[in-house]
Formats: sequence, structure tokens, C-alpha cells
Amino acid sequence: MMRVLTTLLLLALLAPLPPALAVQIDAGTLRIESEYVPPQTKPNVEHLFPVPLVQAIEDWGRARLVPAGGKGTVWLIIRDASVVETPLNPSSSLFTKKPEFRFDGKIAIDIEIRNAAGAVAGRVNASVTATRELLQGASDADARRLWTEMTKAMIDVLDREAEKALRTHAAHLVR
Repeated sequence: MMRVLTTLLLLALLAPLPPALAVQIDAGTLRIESEYVPPQTKPNVEHLFPVPLVQAIEDWGRARLVPAGGKGTVWLIIRDASVVETPLNPSSSLFTKKPEFRFDGKIAIDIEIRNAAGAVAGRVNASVTATRELLQGASDADARRLWTEMTKAMIDVLDREAEKALRTHAAHLVR
């Protein structure tokens, strides 16, 4: 039940934005390609997230990178969407809980705007890193909450970085 609620919360946070808040790009279609393939084994844990990072990035792209007309294509290319778990092996203490696991996340994307002939008319990239720690004795629900918060924080930073890059380096293709 908690996993369902956590997933619904994250999906609500990543819900499509009104068109006025989307980045309107001079293109007719949006394509999303993930070059990142999650290993599905530890130390990588992104596949355990309530909403895996690749899916969160895809949802963000569909909500924010809006083709506003034209003959070209906007490509969102996911280069990295990983989260690596590192056990910290804390010493035990009766009075304080210490971090037991560290999660290091990384998102890296490229956004390419290609004209009708397929030539790249504009290209930008954005990357985000984040680190979170989980305390000793944390429950599975605590881990899911931490991962949900981590995902939202990373997507928020990705959004700012990608929009800034588009408006700075591909302004001629943004409406």
C-alpha cells in the first residue's frame, strides 16, 4: 500500500505542466531514447525506486519539451540515470542512529533538435548529481520515501539546468 501511495505522490509531482510552463521548441515531434540500461543488480538500485529514474526523466521530457510546430524532431537522449548504493558500516550506538547506506545518483541527458533532413540544428546537455544517506534501522518505506525525494530533487535540478541550457545555447529554436 505504501509503495502505491509513494508512486502516486511522485507521479503527481511529475504531472504534466500547463503549456505556458512547458518549453516550446520549434519541432513537430518529440522522441525519447535511453542509452542507459540499468544493470538491475547492486550496487545499482535505481530499478528499486518507486518510479525508476529513466521513467521519471521520460515523464519530465514529455511534460516539459513540447514540440510547438515545425518539421523537425526534438530528441531527449538519456545518457545516465543511475543510483549506486554504498554500505557505510557504521559503528553501533545506543543513543544515535548513523547513516547505514549512501546513495549516489547521476542523471545525464542530451537534447537535440534536428531539422526535417535529420541534421542537428541545436544540441544541449544537462547533468545532475545527488547524494542521500539512509539511517540505521530504516524501514523499506523509509527507503522508498528517501528515493522518491531524491528523484524529485534530481528532476527539479535537471529541469532548471536543461531549460537554462536550451534558452542560452538553442534560443533560436525555443519559442
